[in-house]
Amino acid sequence: MTKFPQTKCQWLILWAIGLIGGTISVIIPLIFYLSYLGDDKVNVSVMNATLTEFNYTKNTLYYNLILNISISHTVYYDYIDASMMYQNISFDSQTVVMFNKSFSELHMNLRGQHVMAFITNQISKLNKQKMYGVYHIHLKLCPMFRFETNKLMPIIHCDLQVSLKSNKETTPIDGFHATKCDLRYDLSD
Repeated sequence: MTKFPQTKCQWLILWAIGLIGGTISVIIPLIFYLSYLGDDKVNVSVMNATLTEFNYTKNTLYYNLILNISISHTVYYDYIDASMMYQNISFDSQTVVMFNKSFSELHMNLRGQHVMAFITNQISKLNKQKMYGVYHIHLKLCPMFRFETNKLMPIIHCDLQVSLKSNKETTPIDGFHATKCDLRYDLSD
């Protein structure tokens, strides 16, 4: 059976221990957050994107997207999960291992096929983009920190407009313009 403090001195000691423990449990994560997770400390840009295939046939999307991504940061990441979306449907992901703390160039090739059923307005949007030869692709990067951040997860969003490069062309008509990505924080479960 647990004994409760009997004297005022015992209560005071118990209260001081609780106060110190509670203060430490709040201050240490706050210091970590302020030191490592500033918006100004992570800069992500897609420097180049080449789309050599983007074809939707019989409920299957065939794609080939080559990306060069520049990331400057002050935090150690063990790896970054990258996922590609088109019209709010995720259809490819890749994990990239990080090696350098201060600056990284990521080279990714997202290629394959994915079965996905578009509704009527999505098909008309796809056909319109196909007519212009420029596709709106969303790239989502989720860095995994060396240290646990518990509930607060940074998510990097890149909204890309990529021209389809045909085999006959050396470069797409408009080319690709470097795109700065947005850093947002998401509460994880």
